[in-house]
Amino acid sequence: MLYKAMFQYCEDAQIDWLVIGARSPLDRQYEALLFKEVFPERGFIPLSHGGNIPHRILAFEIASAQSRWLEANHPLYSMVFETRHPDIHVHDTGSAFKHRARRPALASQLAPGH
Repeated sequence: MLYKAMFQYCEDAQIDWLVIGARSPLDRQYEALLFKEVFPERGFIPLSHGGNIPHRILAFEIASAQSRWLEANHPLYSMVFETRHPDIHVHDTGSAFKHRARRPALASQLAPGH
């Protein structure tokens, strides 16, 4: 449910990408949510703010999430996109973010070879 609330917040705030550092074994949970590795050739990277514990840097594009989860037949698709949970509903809250101009897509910058 926390993931659903975070996802709705990102949509409402027009956030394009989530980028996280995840250490093992938590990185597998993010892969299951369809996060993609930003630096696959580097693998685990020590993060100084994380006690120099090696983390994988993973990213998730918000705009394509619904279509990617539908195509993957993701087990959480129905809960996130089809089930209404009014206690965590963050859309249409009168957010000041609604009128912010969108930045150009970052997909090309995160694509392999860039």
